[in-house]
Amino acid sequence: MDNYTPEALAARMKQHGEALGAELEKDGKVRETRAALEQAQNRLEQARAHKGAIPYLPGSKSAMRDWHGAVEAVTQAKAAVEQAQKAFNVAQNSAAAARWAARLQAEETQRQEQRDQAQNSAAMLEELNAKEQFLPAWVAAGGTEATFEQAWSGPGGLWQEELKRRAAAVLAAQRRNSRSANAF
Repeated sequence: MDNYTPEALAARMKQHGEALGAELEKDGKVRETRAALEQAQNRLEQARAHKGAIPYLPGSKSAMRDWHGAVEAVTQAKAAVEQAQKAFNVAQNSAAAARWAARLQAEETQRQEQRDQAQNSAAMLEELNAKEQFLPAWVAAGGTEATFEQAWSGPGGLWQEELKRRAAAVLAAQRRNSRSANAF
């Protein structure tokens, strides 16, 4: 029951966030923008420290000019931090989106492979069933198993002809159903 406490949820969310952050840090653009953000934050701290070192002396024009210059430097550094933060967020979001898209693509590829495998298995089973039905009829009509095997596979063989016949029957049934549905 401890797994559902707010503390446990917060811990799992923190762990997931750290894992995601570590995964996103593998992206070059994320690392690049993080470094730019850290540099901008360092420049802001330096500008604040410089401003703090300049005395505010309203009577001294040169001191006021220096102080206003320091205030302007802090303002510009704050704007640079905001820009760097936005660039970092965009890079993280892009990396996360690319990671998510890759995951979805991998899942879709896996599903398609499973569908293909199931279709191939079904096709093989259908061919085996048909072969079991056709062989006795072939032998009863005077053929041999060897001649049946030759006639069964290959282009224009019995199995290819049977597939054509089955496909035509399915199409005809679909057309009949389509016409009867449109009749009303």
